[in-house]
Amino acid sequence: MSMMKNEFINSLNNNQSTEGMTLLNINELDDINNIIGAQLGFEMAKLKPDASKMLKYQTLMGKIVIMKTELKHTESNQ
Repeated sequence: MSMMKNEFINSLNNNQSTEGMTLLNINELDDINNIIGAQLGFEMAKLKPDASKMLKYQTLMGKIVIMKTELKHTESNQ
């Protein structure tokens, strides 16, 4: 994963969504969302899934949806 995407994930974890939003476009947000969704699927497929990891993945995916909505709104106002 590129350094920019790593910084984006770190900004999500630190609740700095606007910083991450300025670094990425919609397609990159979709890619990250798909990667997180795959990780969630792998976790759910385990015999004993870790509920805390699943919650973290779901939270990140929710934040990305919000960021995509804000980014689309920002782009439509320009």
